[in-house]
Amino acid sequence: MAYVCSQCHTRLEGQGEGGTEPPHRCTTCGAEAGLEKEKGVPPAMRYFGFVVAGAAVAALSGSIVSRLAG
Repeated sequence: MAYVCSQCHTRLEGQGEGGTEPPHRCTTCGAEAGLEKEKGVPPAMRYFGFVVAGAAVAALSGSIVSRLAG
């Protein structure tokens, strides 16, 4: 299991068999507290990315069509 240091945002792997135990401290900054389990991208953020990408594609295709139409 992967962990992230909340102070310096370094990605760390778990210790023990199967990596289930959190590391005792961050290898970069030495912080002993604030090591959190790594989480995936929240769905709301993912949907917002799709909306922004869709708006960019619509704007780009609209500008291309308007240039071709003259």
